[in-house]
Amino acid sequence: MGKLTPYFFFLKENRDNVKNDLAAAGESTTIGSVGKALGVKWKSLSEQEKQDYTDRCRQHNETVASEAMETEDPTQEGQSQGEATQGVQKTSEFDALLPITRVKRIVSLDHDVRKISKDALYAVTRATELFVESLVEGSVRFTLAKKRKTIQFGDIYAHQKQDRRKYFLSDILEELAPAERSPKKRTPAPPRSENAP
Repeated sequence: MGKLTPYFFFLKENRDNVKNDLAAAGESTTIGSVGKALGVKWKSLSEQEKQDYTDRCRQHNETVASEAMETEDPTQEGQSQGEATQGVQKTSEFDALLPITRVKRIVSLDHDVRKISKDALYAVTRATELFVESLVEGSVRFTLAKKRKTIQFGDIYAHQKQDRRKYFLSDILEELAPAERSPKKRTPAPPRSENAP
């Protein structure tokens, strides 16, 4: 597994239970629905409960880092490069929330990229998950502030404007904003002929 944040550690432990609870209640179990339910559950935790996840997450990361140091030391005499990276590949795996095969397919759409290594693919997937986690967590604050349960485009737009680290999203959000906020224009019907029945 890769290094986790306390919130992501919470997601990993609770995702299946939350998904099962939604299914039992007859509600949607899409990634978005599960993620929203997890976000609400996380915010309902007490400070002590969040601290417990923080402590266990820190212990988990320290254990992973220690194991990685023991398995990836390439300075051992007679050890080949393949043997030196074998341990790194094993410790790079984690329970991905995004489908890794789909991420690989998206990466391959870049004509300048011919192949991607296993470790690099895990890194891209993990980074994408952290980005989505940050975007949703920031946007849901605006959702809850307006006493809604559904994240809307305006929540994402407002969060992006507030978080300077997401400035690179401004162009695409500006393009999406008119279509998202403006009503669809109806194409006027052609004039009827006077001879038409």
